[in-house]
Amino acid sequence: DVVPFGNADFNFDGKVDLADYSMLASAFGSQSPEPEYLPVCDLYLDTKIDMEDLQAFMAHWLEGTELLCDIAPNSGDGKVDLIDFSVFSQTWMATHTDGNWNADADFVPTDSSENIIDLEDLQVLAENWLTGTSL
Repeated sequence: DVVPFGNADFNFDGKVDLADYSMLASAFGSQSPEPEYLPVCDLYLDTKIDMEDLQAFMAHWLEGTELLCDIAPNSGDGKVDLIDFSVFSQTWMATHTDGNWNADADFVPTDSSENIIDLEDLQVLAENWLTGTSL
């Protein structure tokens, strides 16, 4: 599905994500020349930001973003499921100096040298659980 007349990456950071949605949401319902109107969000070039623009945007939601927590098999398979949890569980409470350390399972890296795969990482895994799977 192609964006009709534009790029759904409104802030040009290489991904279609919450920052872009925020821009669209702030302009939603506006039309030119209202101050809220953002021409970059007018994907249909009809001088208004409406449901057509939102639908075109949603067709490209999360393009360019990496699927968080999809760590297995190898570089991922496009979904967060039991295979990822299995790899994650093998690294539970590991630090970067342990033999079972896996940096890919450290979803919430800290600034210290004492990185650890812990409850914060498990929370991120739970928040992304079954992403990419069909229920």
